[in-house]
Amino acid sequence: SLVVPMAGARAATVDWSAAYPTTGTVTIPQGTTVVLDTDLDLTGMIVNGTVKCGNKSIDIQARYILVNGTFKCGTHNNRFTKNLTITLSGSGNGDFNGFGDKYFVVAGGKLNLHGTDRVPWTRLTKTAAEGSTTLQVEEHDWKVNDMIVVASTDFRPEQAEELRITAVNGNTLTVDRPLDYMHYCGTETYKDRSITECAEVGLLKRNITIRGNAASADTLIGGHAMFLSGSRIRIEGTEFKRMGQVGRLGRYPVHFHLFGDASDSYFKNNSIWHAYNRWITLHGIQNMRVYKNVAYDTLGHGYYFEDGNEVGNRLIKNLGVLARGGVDGNLTTPSDEDASVFWITNPDNHIEGNVAAGADHSGFWYSLPEHPLGPSFDPNIWPRQTPLDVFHN
Repeated sequence: SLVVPMAGARAATVDWSAAYPTTGTVTIPQGTTVVLDTDLDLTGMIVNGTVKCGNKSIDIQARYILVNGTFKCGTHNNRFTKNLTITLSGSGNGDFNGFGDKYFVVAGGKLNLHGTDRVPWTRLTKTAAEGSTTLQVEEHDWKVNDMIVVASTDFRPEQAEELRITAVNGNTLTVDRPLDYMHYCGTETYKDRSITECAEVGLLKRNITIRGNAASADTLIGGHAMFLSGSRIRIEGTEFKRMGQVGRLGRYPVHFHLFGDASDSYFKNNSIWHAYNRWITLHGIQNMRVYKNVAYDTLGHGYYFEDGNEVGNRLIKNLGVLARGGVDGNLTTPSDEDASVFWITNPDNHIEGNVAAGADHSGFWYSLPEHPLGPSFDPNIWPRQTPLDVFHN
């Protein structure tokens, strides 16, 4: 049931604790700015006004959050340095406002999440032997208790290893357990060309987190984040964990849905891990920037262009580790059985400096329809006849 705001809620700026309950379903009216200053355990949050982070750590539990107005936490030049954790609760079998259950949806509003600026991923500088508890890496700014993933350098992508840092000494990281596998670093020479081949190491932890509840790991029905046309999305320094809903169309960890022009939006330096239905889906979107993200462990394709009318997008220096095939035939599309880290449906996109570090089938897969599929169908767009923009490094 909708909870009417308490007296004083229409003031220009109010603290949540002074004006709104911490349980139930709460609507923030248009024209009101509310500062998050207390933990929340909600059924739902509908933001028609503005919700913003204060200078403190906050935990929010909710079955859904729907943003028609503005939700913001820091800025690009003034990062949020506390902790914001949003846990999407419930069974995943409800339907609220037509977007299902366990969701964070922005429907024509603005989302600004600016967590601390971290080195997103690096590489080993020395082979890490099986049984070792240390890693020698290139540049990093990582700390004790940060979670990381080391990519497989074997034919088996599942030899990627998830670890916790227990000590830092310069570029030597000590981790919480002995490595189960060797992770290679060396230089190979082919005729007159030398190629350095070293395992990638990705940072999984961020100080802003959107995650499915713990039960998601058993049901494979995690949270999902969806961003619709007319929205402005600027996300960096944010962690998405236990997200995506297995086998459900449109229920992905991060989903730009029929978004249109995204020149004013970006998705940078984030992590997506332990996902259950891809990592990020770009659907009907143009001119989006997806930079320096770390993605680890999903079902089906990872970085996914959906219909074939997605053009002008820039995917730069993203890391994808471990894209698995479908579970017991429970697939979103048949091709997810042959999971690829990057699935690209139109060549008119700038793809540069990305790393596919382990998939059940392909690293990069250009699957070009004759015309865009699904709701993006357009007989005047010909992906198979479109020149390649950039695929490099």
